[in-house]
Amino acid sequence: GQYEAIVEALRAPAYKEWIQESSLSDHGKAIAELEQLQRAVQLVGSLLLVFFACIALLLVFNAVRLVIFTQRDEIAIMRLVGAPKWRIRLPFVLSVLWVTAGAWLLVLGASAAAYTWLFPQTTGWMRSGLLAMHQLFTQGGALLLVAEGVLAAVLSMLVAWIASGKYVRR
Repeated sequence: GQYEAIVEALRAPAYKEWIQESSLSDHGKAIAELEQLQRAVQLVGSLLLVFFACIALLLVFNAVRLVIFTQRDEIAIMRLVGAPKWRIRLPFVLSVLWVTAGAWLLVLGASAAAYTWLFPQTTGWMRSGLLAMHQLFTQGGALLLVAEGVLAAVLSMLVAWIASGKYVRR
């Protein structure tokens, strides 16, 4: 946004001896196009994130419904002996919680292993990116990862609770 001010400051006579050749005026349009491209890529990335999150929730929903369908006789017996609705749903919710926690730990372990393996082999911009990731993690990124894990667990348990509702009501 301050490109023109920077160009004007660099044209001052004090900097004349330090600048051998300049084509500063040609790059303003290119910078504006790159910023527009960056916004478009961020929008597409956000839309893809929402799309894949919805797919993940639908997969959990389907998996729970399939498990409940295969165990419908056991659920019927639990209803016949007078089990409360929450007691029928609890095993499915807890199993989804365990699977979510295991997947979260697996992703963390794979990410840490990939970082440990990649870091010594990189140079330049890749190494600076890995260092930035490390700095982000040490300055509060761990809290973000835990928050993501908790959010995934809560959403998965909620989806399992909703998915088991049809068979509990019968």
